[in-house]
Amino acid sequence: MKGYSAIIVDDDEFIRKSLQDKLQKFFPELVLSANCSNALEGLNAILQFKPDLVFLDIEMPAMSGFEMLNRIDHINFEIIFITAFGHYAIKAIRYSALDYLLKPFDMDELKNAIERFKDKREKITDQKPSLENFINNLKVKDPAEYKLAISTTEGTLFLPAHDIIRLEAEGSYTRFHLKNSKKLIASRTLKDFADLLDEQRFIRIHKSHVVNRGYVKSVLNDHRLVMEDDSTVDVSRRKWEEVKNLLKQSA
Repeated sequence: MKGYSAIIVDDDEFIRKSLQDKLQKFFPELVLSANCSNALEGLNAILQFKPDLVFLDIEMPAMSGFEMLNRIDHINFEIIFITAFGHYAIKAIRYSALDYLLKPFDMDELKNAIERFKDKREKITDQKPSLENFINNLKVKDPAEYKLAISTTEGTLFLPAHDIIRLEAEGSYTRFHLKNSKKLIASRTLKDFADLLDEQRFIRIHKSHVVNRGYVKSVLNDHRLVMEDDSTVDVSRRKWEEVKNLLKQSA
C-alpha cells in the first residue's frame, strides 16, 4: 500500500482530534506528520514535512487558511478544506476543482475526498493556479461570473461560465462547446459538471446534454433546441415540458 504524509491545520481541538482518530483508524495509508492548532504552526509544518495532503480550516483567528496559503510559493500538495455548512466559499471551491469537508465530518464524504486525493496525487501538479482561481472567484459578486477549472490533456484551463454554450457527454469525458466556435474535451463526466454549474443558468436537457439557457436561440416542436452557434440538441421526452417552462421563465 502506498503511503502519503498528511497534516491537519484547524483551531478547533475537537475537530483535530476527531479527524486524527478517523485517519488512524480507517486510513492507515495516510501518515499524520503534524496536527496544528493555527495557521502559523501549519505553515512551519508544511515547510518542514513537505506533506502530500493538508486538511485546512478556512476560518482561523490571526491568520486564515487562505492567508497561510498565500505565503507559500509552490503548492505541490493537495488540499482538503475544512469548513462549516453553508460557508460562502463552498461554490468557489468546487468551481476551482478543489475539495472540502463539512463540519462535523461524514465518513462517506471523508472517504470520497481521500479517494479523490489519491487519484489526483498520481498526477502531481502545482495547486497554485487552482487556488488563485478560487481566490479570484471569491472576489466576484455574481457566481455566474466564476471561472470553472477544467482539466484537459493540455493542463487545467480556467473558463468563465458565460463562455459555455453547451456541454456534451463523451463517455467518461465532456465536450465543451464555447463561444467563437471553440471546443475542448474535459476529463470529467457530464454529471460532474451538471451538478456543479449554476442551475439558474444551465439546464440538463438530456442524459448527454447540458445547455446554457442564455444561448438557446429557438425551441423546435420535434423536441430539439437550436443554440446560438446554430447547433441543434435533443431534449429528452421526459424533460420536454420542464425545459420549455424553464426557458419561458428566463425569456
